[in-house]
Amino acid sequence: MSAEETTLVWGRFKTELARVAPLSHSMLRPPASEEEIVSAEEELGVAFPAGVRALYLRHDGVHEPEHFADYPHDVPPDPAAPFWRYQNAVCFLPGNLAWLSLERAVELGEHVSMYADPDDPRRRVPFLSQVADSDMSGMWVDAQGEMGTWTDAGTLDPSGCTVAEYLADGARALATGTACRVTEGEVPFLSPSGDGLGWVSTDEPDVVEVCLQDGWRAV
Repeated sequence: MSAEETTLVWGRFKTELARVAPLSHSMLRPPASEEEIVSAEEELGVAFPAGVRALYLRHDGVHEPEHFADYPHDVPPDPAAPFWRYQNAVCFLPGNLAWLSLERAVELGEHVSMYADPDDPRRRVPFLSQVADSDMSGMWVDAQGEMGTWTDAGTLDPSGCTVAEYLADGARALATGTACRVTEGEVPFLSPSGDGLGWVSTDEPDVVEVCLQDGWRAV
């Protein structure tokens, strides 16, 4: 996974993101520094693959909400309220995942590594997470740029794709309004406020119907 290949496909995805979901686009953080990347590598015990390093030199993940755990369960969601607009915009990558900042990746490093098989020597970088669901699941990347998933069920599974392939598939799906192959049938949807991006599985018609009733719409 070369830096050039990864940044090229990220550029395609970012262009489409800015076009269809400006609030999601605004969640991107400023670049990380080389020093911050090296520090994260030392903390996690793994050298970042070239493509992942190149991505962090463009953006240090996304701005995460500070109080997802405290959102008002007893109050119906108001899509126009800033909290809900933000929640509906931050997990804009396929799989409804947010790009972790280096600080957050380091925080989750031990959490993810404890699921590894004792006979598996690979170190993994927590890269994407379902931050709206208390990081119960997400995607990691290893030193070779191969991606995989973690869940709080205690599993680490390969996804069969690289970061570049994941982003390229997302960019294609977003540009054409069609399903992702990597995430098995998810299609891009716009949030009720029209400026946040999410992904809905076409394999679950009931979920699609609920999303449409709640004001989400296909890109």
